[in-house]
Amino acid sequence: MSLREGDNGGRGFQSRECIQEVDSEHGWQRDSNLLGRSAMIRQVAYLPEYDWVIKAYFSVSAYWVNEIMAELAFAGANEEQMWKSYYLLSSGNLDEGICFSGADTRTSILVVARTSSAAEFYNSTTHEFCHLAAQIARIIGVDPAGEEVAYMVGEMARDFYPSIKHLLCDCCRSKSKHKVH
Repeated sequence: MSLREGDNGGRGFQSRECIQEVDSEHGWQRDSNLLGRSAMIRQVAYLPEYDWVIKAYFSVSAYWVNEIMAELAFAGANEEQMWKSYYLLSSGNLDEGICFSGADTRTSILVVARTSSAAEFYNSTTHEFCHLAAQIARIIGVDPAGEEVAYMVGEMARDFYPSIKHLLCDCCRSKSKHKVH
C-alpha cells in the first residue's frame, strides 16, 4: 500500500483555511482550523494490486463534516448512507467511526472520530480497518476470512501508523501540540 501521488479526488485537500503539517515521506497531513481546534489527520493510501484508493481521516470532529460528506458522495455512497454518515459525523460524539467502499470508484472512505483515550482510538481504528478489509474483500471477490485479507489489514496498520502513532499513547496525546480528545 502506498500513497498515490497527487490523488485527492480531483479536489484540493483543503476546503477551508487551516494550519497544515505535512509528512510527504509517509503521505499524511494534519490539519487544524485557524482557531487551533479540530486537529484532523488525513492520509490517502493506494492498494496497487487492487487499483484501490483509501482516503482515511483520523481524529475527526464535526468541523470537517462537509468535506467528508463530499468525499463519500465522490466514492458513491447512496442517500441513506449519506444521511447516516452525516448524522454520525455531525453529532460530535467521541469514539465513533464510519467506513464506506465504492465498487464503481474503487475508493474507500475511512473515518475515525475524536476519541476519549488512546485505547478507544486503537479500538475504533481496528474496528474500521476490519470493516474496510471486509468491504474491499466482498467487492473484489476475495475470501474475507482468508490470508489475503489479513495481510491487507496488516498493511493498512503499518502504512497508517506513522500518521497516527501519537494517538495510540495517552502520554503522547496529552503532549501533542495538536490537542486531541
